[in-house]
Amino acid sequence: MNKVLVTAALCLVFGTSAYMSIYGLTAVFSGSILVVICMGAGMELGKILTVVHLHRNWKQSNILTKFFYIMVVGTLTLITSVEVMGFLSQQHTITIQDLKTTESTIELLDQEAMVLESQITETDKTLDGLPRAFVTKRFREREKAGYFLKQNRLLEIKREQTKLNAQYISSKEYAGPVFSTARILGVDEQKTISIFILILVAILEPLSIGLTIATSAAWNKMKPEIIKNSDIQIHRKKSASRMADPAETARTANPKPAKTAETAKAANEAAKTANKTAEDLHPYTIEFREMRKRHTLSLKVISDITGRRQQLTVGGWLNERPVIPIKSLRLLRKWARQRPLIRLVENG
Repeated sequence: MNKVLVTAALCLVFGTSAYMSIYGLTAVFSGSILVVICMGAGMELGKILTVVHLHRNWKQSNILTKFFYIMVVGTLTLITSVEVMGFLSQQHTITIQDLKTTESTIELLDQEAMVLESQITETDKTLDGLPRAFVTKRFREREKAGYFLKQNRLLEIKREQTKLNAQYISSKEYAGPVFSTARILGVDEQKTISIFILILVAILEPLSIGLTIATSAAWNKMKPEIIKNSDIQIHRKKSASRMADPAETARTANPKPAKTAETAKAANEAAKTANKTAEDLHPYTIEFREMRKRHTLSLKVISDITGRRQQLTVGGWLNERPVIPIKSLRLLRKWARQRPLIRLVENG
């Protein structure tokens, strides 16, 4: 999974969701816009960080901590969903209001045109009773009744109606897919819009949380620096220098007589370990030891990770008896990648 693409998708989804949520909060609490914006941004960012923390520390967290974090994230998700629903509904209402305003204007123009046409028709019927020779009188009567002004107004109404009809069709095409779906399904347009908004709200926040987890997992899969080749060489050189020191060798190889059986046994084990040269240390063993130190792993935890029931076998891996199998080492590497790294500082 490309971590850059996942992060970009998260930024787009989270950014739009946060914008709609903050916009809704500022609309409700318009008295202190700056404070509300800071509060909303903090809530949205805190939600994302809480999800990341919960994902990375799920196994280490107890049930009470998990429940608390889940409750916090759920509450913030509910608040954001309500704000997103309000924002989308408001934007749809604005679009519908424009359409309704256009429809009302067209209806008023239709009624005005009907009245004017009725008046013009009435004037024509009245003047039809005059003889044909009274042309001047007809003209004066029509001018007196505003006949020509009414005709000019009718022409203006036709032009306005043509312009508004074009605007209405354009506005309806803007929301065409939803209205077309409503007509195909035979459902009321308002119900279709409401269902569509509910679907968007229901998928937006879960998608944001899912992308947050995916982004956290993608960036957390970066290979940790377990042991560098230079670290191995330094370790070998130090071990070789200790073995080359005659005093150190004599002191280690010839320990003082043990007073008890346990002390003698421990001295014998120390002598065997000291006699093992640095060149004999297997890289798998070195890596295994460093990994155990970094993460403070107990033998039981290592047994659970690698699937080895015998802790004696796991303990033998530390002394190369036998060398840790590559399969078990890979399981430990995979487990370590999912944990934050703890760098060791070697003194001396």
